Amino acid sequence: MRTQPYASDITNTQAVIRWQTDEPATSTVRYGTNPANLDSQAVISGLTTNHAITLVNLVPQTTYYFIAISLDISINGSECSPAGPFTTQATDNTPGPFTFIDQTGVALNTVIIQTA
Repeated sequence: MRTQPYASDITNTQAVIRWQTDEPATSTVRYGTNPANLDSQAVISGLTTNHAITLVNLVPQTTYYFIAISLDISINGSECSPAGPFTTQATDNTPGPFTFIDQTGVALNTVIIQTA
């Protein structure tokens, strides 16, 4: 592999694993929450030198470990040790915008909040 795999574009439920190879090769990522048991796999068909696999349906605020595997047309296998774990972001619980409605059902443009 030309570059070590790394995680980017990490959200609460997905991450992109990227790496480069010297020759066009397949793209496979094995990943999981236990470094001794990478029990999930993502594969993209076709050959490329710039690899990017999006891992989806991840659990928020969870640490994942991964390894990238590429095989070129000459059957030269290349397996890279984990570049280090990544942690998904926490779920965003920020409430959306509020609409305040008066007693007649009309939306208000201005709301004054007073505290005691």
